[in-house]
Amino acid sequence: YREILKRGIRVIFINSYYQGIDIPHVSINDRMAGYKMTKHLIDMGHRRIGSIFKLDDGQGKQRFAGYMDAMLEAGLEIDDARILWIDTEDLKHMDKLTDRVMDRYRDCTGLFCYNDEVAFGLLEVFKKAGINVPQDISMASVDDSELAVLGEVGITSAPYPMENLGKKAAENLLQMIADPFFDANYEFEVDIVQRDSVRRL
Repeated sequence: YREILKRGIRVIFINSYYQGIDIPHVSINDRMAGYKMTKHLIDMGHRRIGSIFKLDDGQGKQRFAGYMDAMLEAGLEIDDARILWIDTEDLKHMDKLTDRVMDRYRDCTGLFCYNDEVAFGLLEVFKKAGINVPQDISMASVDDSELAVLGEVGITSAPYPMENLGKKAAENLLQMIADPFFDANYEFEVDIVQRDSVRRL
């Protein structure tokens, strides 16, 4: 990337970005997404809140930081035993995570999921294990994708503005070409779409 910049080529990251490299990005505020969704679970009365994140991308680390922010702000215990890290390969075989999931979330009433794909996979894992969402465990996620409404239980999720993200990145890139000093960084605000996967305790 530094070599590309040396050649005067304009670069912008979309969706995620590398910290430590001075290249602008257009994304959602992933840390805020983790914070808001975890805080939503807290506001609904949950105190034992587990989490699951992807370890092989920057978004997972930022959403984890937001989860930590919300838990610390509320003075809640952060138990490493309730946090599960997965990678892209794990995501393809969620059914193989059953033992790890049951072990991590045995005493949790709430769960913050990295995204809807993870949450949707966990719905199936929990169903096979006889655990009902949201009666036994509540779940909140990020993306507000089609998967959030495909399962038997609609998943409470933070929308990911895919089309607007692409449009904003293209607009900012054109601005960077026209003006080398233009600040092209932009992070979309985070909203919550409430569905049936979170119950109030």
